[in-house]
Amino acid sequence: MIYRLTVECIDGRHYDHETIRIIDIDESATMYALFDIIREANGFDHSHLFYLGRTPQNKKVIFGNKEDYYPNECRPYTSTLSSIYPLGNLKFYFLYDFGDQWIFQIKKAGNY
Repeated sequence: MIYRLTVECIDGRHYDHETIRIIDIDESATMYALFDIIREANGFDHSHLFYLGRTPQNKKVIFGNKEDYYPNECRPYTSTLSSIYPLGNLKFYFLYDFGDQWIFQIKKAGNY
């Protein structure tokens, strides 16, 4: 199954214009594959983190390199999108640039 995701910047230092990307991606894709698509679409480097939470400030479930971020709480980037959906009462976020704190909300717009 293919997921259609909207990736929207909702906050960040120097945030001054609407940034929304629509991505079609296979449900078996990993978090790293999703990051690679987002990185390429926006010209980003590798300073990032995925997480699930009730709000942008709440990092309930984190996906990243255990050596780099939250070693006791981190799930690997090899986690698939199908392993996190449905989200229940959580939301899916992408944090880019730990200094400027650009926060993107990722919403599942549908699937086919």
